[in-house]
Amino acid sequence: MTYTVGFNIRSANRKTGPIPVSTTEKKTCPISCPMKAGCYAKFGPLNIHWDRLSDGRAGFRWETFIGLVKSLPINQLWRHNQAGDLPGDGINIDKKSLKQLVRANKGKKGFTYTHYLPLDSNKEAIKDSNKLSLIHI
Repeated sequence: MTYTVGFNIRSANRKTGPIPVSTTEKKTCPISCPMKAGCYAKFGPLNIHWDRLSDGRAGFRWETFIGLVKSLPINQLWRHNQAGDLPGDGINIDKKSLKQLVRANKGKKGFTYTHYLPLDSNKEAIKDSNKLSLIHI
């Protein structure tokens, strides 16, 4: 599966400050997300950008995004997903794509969250990613 991701090297997001941030298309959001009704990203300027990513008018393919993450300086703090979620189909996290992201983040200080349900496959994907990122420290 492929995903479209926006990547801003110097965010204007007041919550994160001027660090790199990504935004992943809406289809990555889990169908079970408890924030669906009140999702802050569905409103205002961020939603305009998110719509453009989600319908393919903006952003990068996942593979290009992975290259951009790899090119960040060592120890760079950055936020994955000011909107969107981990790569997945809305029910299950895409383990292969998540592993690519963790590997690309080697030596960087990327962080994110997920609203995917803790199904066994999702717990396994997150646990494996956490183990892999610890190896990189």
